[in-house]
Order: sequence, then C-alpha cells, then structure tokens
Amino acid sequence: MLVADLITDEIPPLKHTDTVEMALDWMEQFKVSHLAVVKDRELIGLVSEHDLMDYNHPEEKINELKAPLLKPIIHNYQHTYDLLKLMMSFNLTLIAVLDDKEHYKGLYYIKRLITKHFNHGFGAKPRRSYCFRSKSS
Repeated sequence: MLVADLITDEIPPLKHTDTVEMALDWMEQFKVSHLAVVKDRELIGLVSEHDLMDYNHPEEKINELKAPLLKPIIHNYQHTYDLLKLMMSFNLTLIAVLDDKEHYKGLYYIKRLITKHFNHGFGAKPRRSYCFRSKSS
C-alpha cells in the first residue's frame, strides 16, 4: 500500500503566520503532539507540542519561533512501511506528505492507522462463530 492511499485532510496544517496559542489549541483539539506548518503549499516543518508548552509568548507567530521545526517528510508514492519507519524513528504522532513536486499534499497520523486496523483488521468480528455442545451421558 502506498502513502497516497492513506493521506487525510482531517487535521488542517497551520499557516506559518498562525500563533503558538492556536497551535497548542489545535493539538489539544485533534489529540496530536505535532502539526504541519505550511506557507502556501510549501512545507515549513512540523511544530512539536514539547517545544511550545513552556513558550512564554503564546501570541507569537510560528514563523517567529526560536526553536527549529522538524522536517521529516514522506512522499505520496512511497510505501507505508517507509512511513511507519520514519514516524517511529522520530516518535511522531503525524507526518506531512508531499507530492512529486515537493508540495504539501496532506498528512498521515498514527491514530488513523490504529483506528483503521482496529475496525478492519485484528479488531473485527470473527467471520465464523463456533458452537460447542457437551456430550450428554
């Protein structure tokens, strides 16, 4: 399965001009620890809740942050194993997906993976039901 099959727009990216306060609000609302930051269709990076929690200027814009943004990326034509390996190595709750022209295409987040597999995979109801009868003496 390719990353392109898993892209979602359920969590919008932040604009580089959005504030720290807005980023923290969205992280709480969407239950993630990272958010993508874009300028037009260019990915600026991922902002981390860890970097923003103790920040003393909630009104400051993302592009004015002193902390560097993470920039792990995956392309829509790559395999999902590459996606999972990258997410696990950086301990990410989501990752930005780029197209072949390096434009922001959407994102993938770990909660979606768990929900998808739980509903359609190992958590699904069994296809057969078994009935065991005891032998009567």
